[in-house]
Amino acid sequence: MRLSSDIRGVFRRLFKKGLTVTRIAELFDITRQTVYRWLRRG
Repeated sequence: MRLSSDIRGVFRRLFKKGLTVTRIAELFDITRQTVYRWLRRG
């Protein structure tokens, strides 16, 4: 699944608010590795 840049930007905001990577992955139905990848890019 391809993620839009808007959704990718949300990852960092949620992470800064205290959500865990695991929880973010569950919310968007993606893998933790994908979340980590976009957090590094953001």
